[in-house]
Amino acid sequence: MAEFADSPDPETVRRRSVATTDDTSVVTDDSRFGEALRDLKRRGCSLLVTGEVPFETRAAMSRRLFGTPDERRYRLLGVTNTVGLPVDRYLPSGVAPAGDDVTVVDFADELRGATASESPTSATPRPTVRTDDVDRLATLRTSMTSAIDRIGDRVGPFVAGELRVGVASLRGPFEDGGDHARATIEHLVEDVVGHRGMVHCHLLGGTAAVADLTDAFDVRIELRDRGTGVPEHRWVVPDRSVQTQWVAL
Repeated sequence: MAEFADSPDPETVRRRSVATTDDTSVVTDDSRFGEALRDLKRRGCSLLVTGEVPFETRAAMSRRLFGTPDERRYRLLGVTNTVGLPVDRYLPSGVAPAGDDVTVVDFADELRGATASESPTSATPRPTVRTDDVDRLATLRTSMTSAIDRIGDRVGPFVAGELRVGVASLRGPFEDGGDHARATIEHLVEDVVGHRGMVHCHLLGGTAAVADLTDAFDVRIELRDRGTGVPEHRWVVPDRSVQTQWVAL
């Protein structure tokens, strides 16, 4: 699937009527999916990444969603204590965590055995924001929003698709779910889409957690690994009741 590039205008409403992949109303239709994708690129969008796969598969999906290194992108990565890999594995090849166009927000109390002020990467990035607050759900949104505002102040208005935001993963602060967790995600999505950007979030929960949050996102990306050595992904657009075929990642 091509690099998910150009994005949008913020009139996206977050609570949508959800059609799951088990729903017979969801069809596989490449032309309808292409139309939906073009619309989301114009407006800005949010993507929920799910599936019981190794962290490396998730990182590969993030690398794709963060965009190719030869395109102008401002990448913001929020990490928890459940990222599973060094932060640089979530970024495209040739894009360093310490790069001028990369911001890492660490809102974990502990990250891979390090304190929140330390980096999980071999190279030492310079996190723009560090959060040690007790309420991670609140600090997730405020820290990410502050980072977005800081980037915007530095580079001026974003063009469609320039702002790329990722959260890896939602499991730590979202295990208990509830309205507060959902509201946090909805506000974060609105903040990104308001800048015509794209935000993707990895969810490591089970089917209940997925069902709880799916309709807060424009697209659900399902990942699977059938032991063939080639992980696959399928994109579902619930609002359009359309999905893609399973394709190699």
